[in-house]
Amino acid sequence: MSFAVPALFVASLASSVLRPSRPMFAGTVPLAFAGVIATLNLYLSFIRPRLYYRRIRSMDGYRNVSGIPMVSWLGLIAALVVGWGASGTSLLGLLFCFLDTGGPVWFVIWTWRDRSLWDSG
Repeated sequence: MSFAVPALFVASLASSVLRPSRPMFAGTVPLAFAGVIATLNLYLSFIRPRLYYRRIRSMDGYRNVSGIPMVSWLGLIAALVVGWGASGTSLLGLLFCFLDTGGPVWFVIWTWRDRSLWDSG
């Protein structure tokens, strides 16, 4: 389920190769929205803590700020629906799927080794 949207973007890209009648970009408004949210989540997860550590040289006093989980995926799904078969939309959507640390792909990555979540025993 977590990889359904990336798989659909790959299928959309394949559709754009087989039938190149669509413009290169379609559905840019929801795609741009998803890109902004995905970039914000990436910044809050990886870049902000490192900048804090470089400035303070310690993680003491660092306050973790949550991103906006799953919101960019709404934009990605809307871009997928509107921009099906547009190669640029498919490539950027696929990129944003893997950059969004608040999406289901990163949920699986971060919880893969957590036995309490996946095992019932």
